[in-house]
Amino acid sequence: MRTTLIIIACITVLFAAGAPAQDASTPCRQIKDDGRRLKCYDRLDRSTSNPQERSAPRRGGGDTGWIITDERSPLDDSPLVSAALASTDDRSHLLLRCKDRKTEVAVSTTGFIKCGPDVRVVYRVNQDQAVETVWRPHPSCYLALSPAPIPFIRALADGGKLFVRMYDNHDAPSDASFNLGNFSKLRSRLAEACEWDAASSSSGNPAPNAPTERPR
Repeated sequence: MRTTLIIIACITVLFAAGAPAQDASTPCRQIKDDGRRLKCYDRLDRSTSNPQERSAPRRGGGDTGWIITDERSPLDDSPLVSAALASTDDRSHLLLRCKDRKTEVAVSTTGFIKCGPDVRVVYRVNQDQAVETVWRPHPSCYLALSPAPIPFIRALADGGKLFVRMYDNHDAPSDASFNLGNFSKLRSRLAEACEWDAASSSSGNPAPNAPTERPR
């Protein structure tokens, strides 16, 4: 459990900070001893966290495996909501965030590196038809970012399952399966924090309800 929390914390740092965080974590990745490497990541997480601004991560309601952080922006006190879910094999993580009223979705997988213009992704929600699409690589090269985060989140439901396959720099696939658990409360919190309804009303367009990518 402690190892999972440390991994999630480090991935969240990458998600939030981009390339600079990748540089900061490089010495930790080069340590071969597992215990010393975890201590290094632990120190990195503490050094990038401000206890006056960051609330302790908490589990979501019910039997969900989500790790949720609910904070306030130091600039304007707007909601800052982050959530991370480990895959069934603990090798991948699904990350959701609302920051500066912007919704983001990312997936990371152990050993996955993809730099360049895009990331080939195939995903399937429950028993729906698989969707093949293109996501954006994060500046760290360790995460893939959804170009349509709100429709993606809206397609997920309580007790659902999500399968994601991402292709790395060598076009090798990395698979991840997630049990979404009690997801509706988290989705509502993200929608409230990022003002999905207000954004769709101001634009004159209805909020999207489902992914628009090409079915496979």
